[in-house]
Amino acid sequence: MISILRPGGAIFIQDIFRPSEWIIPVYIFVFAGVKDIRIRKQYRESLMASLSVNEWKILFKKIKLEGSCIKYHFPSHISISKKDDCYH
Repeated sequence: MISILRPGGAIFIQDIFRPSEWIIPVYIFVFAGVKDIRIRKQYRESLMASLSVNEWKILFKKIKLEGSCIKYHFPSHISISKKDDCYH
């Protein structure tokens, strides 16, 4: 993505992040509901397959995208955004 980004261009990458193990059951209860076991299972698998906050930070450092920052979208999403969209 970065190799085709023109100078001054913007990039936005967003996904869920993997929370601490102890909070995963809470996330599943709140966001996946309690009715359908398949949905709860898929949501848990998705959380476990996602990057941790620390892994996001490592990725962010590796891509060296100037004018961008990591932004948290409460409570389960994280993004790499242009600086203008970040909290100051």
